Amino acid sequence: MTGPSLFSIAVLLTVSLLPLGTNAFSAAPLALCLTKQLPTNGVSRRKTALGIGNLFGGGEKKQETSSGDGGTTVVDIQAKTIKVGGLRFFLNIYLVGQCNTPEQGSWLVQQNDEGKLDLYFKDGTGMLSVDISEVQFKADRYGEKPSLSYMLNESIMLHGLLDELNALAFDVEDIEEEKRLIQFNAPGDDAINLAREKLPARPAS
Repeated sequence: MTGPSLFSIAVLLTVSLLPLGTNAFSAAPLALCLTKQLPTNGVSRRKTALGIGNLFGGGEKKQETSSGDGGTTVVDIQAKTIKVGGLRFFLNIYLVGQCNTPEQGSWLVQQNDEGKLDLYFKDGTGMLSVDISEVQFKADRYGEKPSLSYMLNESIMLHGLLDELNALAFDVEDIEEEKRLIQFNAPGDDAINLAREKLPARPAS
């Protein structure tokens, strides 16, 4: 795993100076990463009915929980503190950069009225919604029956997001801990790896 790019570090240095919990960027979401409208097939805020275990290597089914609003929580990480506006802005930039992965027009990213980052997949069968609070990072899946292609690409996207959280929390030694976008309760906090273990395995590179 590589650390943040020079551009990412520049963004991080900027947003790390924001006051704790600031929402300075919440009212001005980044431009959409695609110019065309992806099909959604009514996936917004609708319950997932598909259960899949380890997509890339067999094994037991991974545990998932209800989000309480019709979705399925696939990642739930508790933190000591999060700079909400700064982390949302940084991840918005990251997600925009992933919109054409694995191919052109795979994802569409939008920030909704609640400040969540919604990712719509190109086949319209599923949506991933990223919610950030001052002490929690959460990702919920929506869609009545997400396709296998959606599930495969959702897993890749989530592993990438966890890589970014890990880098922002631990791979920025030149930034004082209290100024980092996300902090955990202890230096050895394994919350990110525990969240990763609940996902289908990352595909071999």
